[in-house]
Amino acid sequence: MSKTLVSTVVLVLVMTASAIAGNWNVPVSFKGLTNPAGRTAAAVDAGRRIFLARCARCHGPMGAGDGEDGARAPYDLRTIMAGLTEGELFWKVTHGVGKMPSFAGILTERERWLVVTYMGTFSERPQAERR
Repeated sequence: MSKTLVSTVVLVLVMTASAIAGNWNVPVSFKGLTNPAGRTAAAVDAGRRIFLARCARCHGPMGAGDGEDGARAPYDLRTIMAGLTEGELFWKVTHGVGKMPSFAGILTERERWLVVTYMGTFSERPQAERR
């Protein structure tokens, strides 16, 4: 094998291992994106409906990781989201990683932004509801 081919194979394996391990390196260009769906009650409701249909099975109805397939998503999204921008959340919903699928081919761009809008309500819940 040539040195270039070996280097390429190693790079692909490292990138694959990172994705499987949950490497969520969001490109800097996504961090500052503004959610075009807005924060209206209609946008939150539309995002809630999509989240319940597509995400709650693993993440639970309010992102606590307590869905039917919660073992696949054992993390409380409400805690994880605390330090993320809407653009970062959009990138993660779009691309997925590890056991979480990419929703780029499943949901439209608008629908993915609506999911992000709904997810934004998780951090607004009182502390007592977060347990």
